[in-house]
Amino acid sequence: MSRQKIVKLELPEEGFNGTTLFAGISTLAPIHKLSIRVNSLLGTDLRISAPLEIRDKKSSKKLVFSRFTARKEEGTKVVSLVSMKAESGNMLTPSLRGIDYLLIIKGATAADEKEIRALPAGRDDITAAIIIEGHRLERGIAELLLAGTE
Repeated sequence: MSRQKIVKLELPEEGFNGTTLFAGISTLAPIHKLSIRVNSLLGTDLRISAPLEIRDKKSSKKLVFSRFTARKEEGTKVVSLVSMKAESGNMLTPSLRGIDYLLIIKGATAADEKEIRALPAGRDDITAAIIIEGHRLERGIAELLLAGTE
């Protein structure tokens, strides 16, 4: 098994000096149970937040994706967990088949990266947790995900 290259995106936003880490999680667990696991590993307080809503370009249907969000240390770190599958069954991005949830960490550290990789350890319900290279996310999707963590 080859090692995946880790790419962190530098955000050009004023007032934000950290990096953003995207991680894909493959699991049978529902989002609320996964949020508990992430909370215990990262020391966050992920809670249900406003869903990610986008319009399907082909059908003009509104697609709704579940999302949990947490701020740590008075806004220095923002963690968001987003379902890849809409309530209607549509996928957020077909380029990441096999990924059930995206974990986005603005202000990520090397320790966060290590904890994400440890998510599947000792868990039968979490198949994989991988760091996603920035270019694997379509530009529009990455912008939507980042806007949702403001």
